[in-house]
This record gives sequence, structure tokens and C-alpha cells, in this order.
Amino acid sequence: MTIQMDKKHLLTFMRSESEKILDLLLTFNVPDSIEDNDYDAYLLTSNKNSSKPLPTKQNSASDSIDELQDRLNRIKNKMKTKKGPQTEKAKKRKEAKKLKKNKEFKKVLVSAAKSMKNEKIKQDQDDEKQSKKDIKPIIPKPVFNEEGKIVFSKFDFAQKKKKSHQNPRDILKQLKATDRKINELKESGETEKALEMKNELAWKKAFDKVDGKKVKDDPKLLYKAIKKRKVEKKKSKKQWQERKQKVEKDISAKQKKRQENLDKRVKDKQKTKLKKAAKRGRVIPGF
Repeated sequence: MTIQMDKKHLLTFMRSESEKILDLLLTFNVPDSIEDNDYDAYLLTSNKNSSKPLPTKQNSASDSIDELQDRLNRIKNKMKTKKGPQTEKAKKRKEAKKLKKNKEFKKVLVSAAKSMKNEKIKQDQDDEKQSKKDIKPIIPKPVFNEEGKIVFSKFDFAQKKKKSHQNPRDILKQLKATDRKINELKESGETEKALEMKNELAWKKAFDKVDGKKVKDDPKLLYKAIKKRKVEKKKSKKQWQERKQKVEKDISAKQKKRQENLDKRVKDKQKTKLKKAAKRGRVIPGF
């Protein structure tokens, strides 16, 4: 059975036990060390008459504790003398052994960590392979263009794109041509055909609007656009001429300035030469 005790209870218990042991040691007069050879004095004899009087119990507990402390100190001193004093070399060896042990322990830890990491990587790779196996390839459906041919790429390059931005002049011409056709059919008496043409044009217009295309069939707006284009052309022509004139002007100004600089340099050279000649002693008018 294990008895749980507090620190205070333990201390009191230990003290009482130590006192009992001390009493026993004192009663039987146990020697301090092996060097004491008088063993007969401490042995119990079978003869009843030859019995020594037992020593009395000491009164104070402090004396017994002091004695025990002295004994402990003696034993420690003996152990130290047996072992001998530790030299610096011995200390260094001990430290080296400790370091070696630590290094080996670290190596073991590192190797264990590496093995764990490798196992994890292998497991992840296996999981990836398994997931790849589970995934089934998606087979794309064939795509057909307006002509009914299979398109192998995302973009159908064979299909021609219609021009979205037409010239307003061309649109006006087309409108006039259609109006002329309808009028001719009416004059010839084929009113049904004329109506069919009108209906087709109306449906086409409606579908274009639904698709988001701009329907340009108003002749007034077309005339306006043509006029606007004419004005823009005139304006751009004027701007171009102004730019051209400016460029020519800049070129002529730069050339003029360059020529002036060259003339100035020539004159400066001549002046320096004349000055040098005047210094040498030549008579030059103006210097």
C-alpha cells in the first residue's frame, strides 16, 4: 500500500526514524569505522553473567544529529581520498565524452527526421499516383462551323469575318439599289415579290439588332456621316499642311543657325590668328 504524505509529515517521520536508529547505534556501541578492532566489546555473549551495562540514551537530539553529520563528512572525505583529485585532463575527457554523446544523439534525431520526411514524401507521391489513376480523361466533343465542317482548333480561321465598319457611301449605294429593285418590281406588277423582299429586309434588320449589330439604314444619318467625314478629311488635310510648313520652317531655321555658327567660328579663328601675329610683332591694322 502506498501512503500519500505531506512534506511536514514526512520530515517528522524521518526525524523520528533517525532518532530510533541513533538510539540503536548508541545502545550497541557500533564502531565508526573498520579501523576499530575491538569487536568483542560490541558483541552480545550467550553468558548471562558476563554482560556489560548498556549505555544510556542521550538526552539531546542535537548531539545525535551532530554525530551523524560528522560521520557523513568522514565518509565523504574517505571517498574523495579513494577517488583522488580530478585533473584538468580528466575533466576535458569527461566533457569530450558528453559532447560525443550529444552529437550521436543529434545524429540519431536527424536521421529519424529524414526518414520520416522521406516516408511522408513517398506517401504523398503514392496518393498523387492513385488520384491520377482515378481521374478519367475528358474526351472533347467535336465542334462544327457554319458550313458543317469539323473545327479542330479553338478558332476557325477558315471562316471569313465580315467587316463591321462599312463606309457610309457604300451603305447608301446598297440602300438605293434595294429601293430601286423594289420599285422596279412594283412597276412591273410583281407586288408579292416586292413585299417578300421588304419582309426579308425587316427580319434581317430585327435579327441584326438582337445580335447587337448596328443597323445603318437611315439615309439622313448616312448623309450626315458622309458630311462629317468630309469635314474631318478637310481638317486633317489642313493640319497636315500646317505641320509640314512648321517642319520646313524649323529645318530652315536650324540650317540658318548652323551656318551662322560656322561663320562665327571661322571669324573667331581668323581673329585669334591675327592677335597672335600682332603679338609676334607683325603690323596689322586694327590690332
